[in-house]
Amino acid sequence: MTPTFYKRPLPPELTAFSSAEGRQIFQEALSAGTMAGYFALAEQFHTQAEPSFCGLGTLVMVLNALGIDPGPSRVWKGPWRWFSEEHLDCCRPLDEVRRSGLTLPQVACLARCNGTHVDVQLAQSSTLEAFREAVEEATSTPGEPHLIVAYDRSTLGQSGSGHFSPVGGYHAARDQVLILDVARFKYPPHWVPLELLFRAMLPLDPEVRKSRGYALLRRRLQAVPLWTWDATDLSWRTLTADLLSLKETTGVESLVQGLLHKVPAQLLRQLPHPHDAGDSELSTALGQEIEHSEIGQLVRSAVPATDAEHLALALLLLALPERYYSHLPPTEFQRLSALRRLDSLPPAVRAQAEHLRTQAAALDDLRLCC
Repeated sequence: MTPTFYKRPLPPELTAFSSAEGRQIFQEALSAGTMAGYFALAEQFHTQAEPSFCGLGTLVMVLNALGIDPGPSRVWKGPWRWFSEEHLDCCRPLDEVRRSGLTLPQVACLARCNGTHVDVQLAQSSTLEAFREAVEEATSTPGEPHLIVAYDRSTLGQSGSGHFSPVGGYHAARDQVLILDVARFKYPPHWVPLELLFRAMLPLDPEVRKSRGYALLRRRLQAVPLWTWDATDLSWRTLTADLLSLKETTGVESLVQGLLHKVPAQLLRQLPHPHDAGDSELSTALGQEIEHSEIGQLVRSAVPATDAEHLALALLLLALPERYYSHLPPTEFQRLSALRRLDSLPPAVRAQAEHLRTQAAALDDLRLCC
């Protein structure tokens, strides 16, 4: 017979949120003004859908609490757009997450890909006081930032090892932090001494051989993303290897031709693509603006291709990190850099290009770091 489990008792050092003492701590912290971030998170309180989805469940809570529109690619049910765990796969395939969870760099990549500014601090490079300041900033400011923590459960006396959850509040006089544990099937939300929580972030994550830590997330996107990279870290590594192999190209046109012929099977699958749901008219209008831009005209004159391929190639040139065309001769490098200047693009196109560049940079950083 397979053993089953229903919750775990909290260790004595931790205080259940719903207990008499937990409610008292909440009331005192609320009066002191350090529960300001709690309410937006409480509206979105979410239980992770899989045992290893704590990082995804934490991001679902925070992204929805920040009020970020995920865009037409993130249709939850029916016509409703909403962040859900199955949508957060741009940095690691979900099957991989099911098997082994996420690291802090991977969670940071996902957060950046989905519309946030992320300030990550590894515990080994931080201090107790710096962590306390981050907690105070997140809990005394309504709206944003929100703070997420990556810590080792065993240091808290809990069962398990690495875990993610958002911080929902802080009691300064008692120096207690409210953890809104996304594994609610295992532990309820609870208060934990701040120093103990910081110690729980210090053990090394064996996958990256660095400590765990914490991250402050702020809303970045103002425009709804109509295009996005259809890539995970694995497919991004393959794609970027193909891109970096084009170092023999000597001009912008030959670079475009090489892109089309080097990665034809991947072009429409992994490069930015428009989504049909909800904003098809806006997507079409923006596509036409890109087509009539200088970079769109260059792509159209450089290669015979379909309209979808022309659009994908133009978006690729707009979105790629600079290092992927730095091999061009100086005059051609400067020419492409001028075509890519954001202030030369229509405002709506600029917003989409900024999103794609941020997502590409996040995937690139993850590829280089882990």
